[in-house]
Amino acid sequence: MHCPECETFEQLVYSSTDIYFSFPLDHSQAKFNSYIGRSKLPFERSGQVVTKITISRAAIGKFLTELSGVLTDEEQAATKVLTLPAGTKAGLEQFGRVTTLERVVAAHQAAWIEDLLSNGRFKSLFQPMFDAISGEATAVEALFRGIDENGDLISPGFMFRLAQRARMMFQTDLVARRSAVTQAAGAGLQRLQLFINFNPTSIYDPSYCLRTTVSTIEQLGFRPENIVFEVTESERVTNQDHLRGILAFYRRSGFKVALDDVGSGYSGLNLLRDLRPDYIKIDMHLVRDVDRDAFRQSIVRHIIAIAREAGIKIVAEGIETSAELQWLRRHNVDLLQGYALARPMAAEQVLTLRHAA
Repeated sequence: MHCPECETFEQLVYSSTDIYFSFPLDHSQAKFNSYIGRSKLPFERSGQVVTKITISRAAIGKFLTELSGVLTDEEQAATKVLTLPAGTKAGLEQFGRVTTLERVVAAHQAAWIEDLLSNGRFKSLFQPMFDAISGEATAVEALFRGIDENGDLISPGFMFRLAQRARMMFQTDLVARRSAVTQAAGAGLQRLQLFINFNPTSIYDPSYCLRTTVSTIEQLGFRPENIVFEVTESERVTNQDHLRGILAFYRRSGFKVALDDVGSGYSGLNLLRDLRPDYIKIDMHLVRDVDRDAFRQSIVRHIIAIAREAGIKIVAEGIETSAELQWLRRHNVDLLQGYALARPMAAEQVLTLRHAA
């Protein structure tokens, strides 16, 4: 059984679309009316509350772009919108489809993400992590990349930020998790620890949303203890109870969990205390120049001491120089990751690696 929220995209635009607008602020309504008057678009008014326009698919891009220039971000977030196929009667059964203008604009801007995911234009790269003592590559982090129509890689930060705004994180994060395990399995990486990023906001019910990911992992022959789910954007976590539920589900399934960017702020240290992950990743901004910055050294030493006391393994990420690498080795981190050791690569290349420098 699949999760419909995670595997389908809600349709907001049709060949011809009726768009209903409700403006909670009078000045937003006035700005909209002025724009509609200038654009000569036909509209209908229902009392003083709802305005309806009908617009073709070909024209909706220009319309939304212009409208987003007329209304502020705050006004777009406050404006309620309902989109239906032209001629569909609006009734109570459509109440659950009411969204915001902000979301409709973002979904239009992110339409290429839906196309990219639906047509398989993506891949996972894998950045090795090296054991600090033996120097062997014992783990990899899967890094999701979209591919544009010219075959170029798309910035993951840009893609995930836009997916978040357009409420496409459910679908995007699921595809990224599947891509990680299928490509790693195809290259025979099951013996390594596989770190898979996930955004907590992409999972609303772990027992429901994650079953397909767990099923895929089992089918591909991974040992659960070799899978490490890494919380991304941990500094933005606001609902710790929700995150605890997700991590509890992963642990009941036999997986490990990791917390990224530890040391980047007060919230990260709070999460370390409250969640007790199996791994932590020291924030790369602390790793930068740690060999010659006494303040960074003090913070990193304290993080290492806290993790050691709690039995948590430590990953130092973002290592870019030999001096950083040697300092971190001397201070007993467990795993080393960064461009000074290896850049992200195709899964097939990982097994050709020998040792860290």
